[in-house]
Amino acid sequence: MTDITASVEKAITELRSSFHDCVVEVEADGSGGAYSIVRGIPLGPPYIQFDTWIGFQITFQYPYADVYPHFTQPDLARLDNRVLGEGLGTAQ
Repeated sequence: MTDITASVEKAITELRSSFHDCVVEVEADGSGGAYSIVRGIPLGPPYIQFDTWIGFQITFQYPYADVYPHFTQPDLARLDNRVLGEGLGTAQ
């Protein structure tokens, strides 16, 4: 990966290690950070979906900056039709 700081590369390596059964896509953001999507994260109950993806940007300031916000599929839903819960919302 070119143009990505050593700290961000280390974070990506840790993601791949933590989510070894998932696909981790990475694209340099041009500022030393990276846009990342982790695909195939298993869910199951209480969610309707069997799995999902989560996308986020790891900025060049990492590890001194939060990796926030995180995005997921817009149709994420619970089996019991309840709201997703604190810290989770829907947007497109």
